[in-house]
Amino acid sequence: MISAVFKELQKTVKDIQADKARTTKAMETAVKVEGYRLMKILKEQLKAGKPGGSELDPLTEIGKRYGKPINRKPLSRLAPAIRYGVERRGDGMVVGIGFVDYGSKKLSKSWLRIAEEQQEGAVKAISEERRKGIIAIGAALAKKKAATAKFFFLRKTTQTAKIPPRPVIDPFISAHLSEVERNIVNNFERKMRGERI
Repeated sequence: MISAVFKELQKTVKDIQADKARTTKAMETAVKVEGYRLMKILKEQLKAGKPGGSELDPLTEIGKRYGKPINRKPLSRLAPAIRYGVERRGDGMVVGIGFVDYGSKKLSKSWLRIAEEQQEGAVKAISEERRKGIIAIGAALAKKKAATAKFFFLRKTTQTAKIPPRPVIDPFISAHLSEVERNIVNNFERKMRGERI
């Protein structure tokens, strides 16, 4: 009689452990699916120059000429660097969207530095080679009598260029925060019902 009870208890413990593993897996999947969804949205919004629906400050005339196409949106070239990362922390899961520095999809230090400079703003030294290049662009525009030529004739005292802050992550998170928890819960419930998500 005692051994039969013990066997039933073992089976109950195994069932609980299996259910816990299933629940944990469903939670991980729910978080990953939402992270992936948000990553795709942020990439598209960044390509359009409107992370979270907020339009970024436009490129300067010089900034436009140092990249193609000339009419591109600010920071659109950072869109490929957008990632999502999921990491266990304690009993929970953490999902990061944007310029992620953890998990299997983390960015290089170089990408992270560029992303930080663009979001927070920076002051960069202008090398002599870059300076000559800017002035050459101005000269070519002046020959065409372009009104924008004046922006390219730098003063001798100009040694730095200012990158204005263009926040990406905070506006995006603010715009989508209310739906994230709801979507994760919905994903979890669907996964627990055995649905493919």
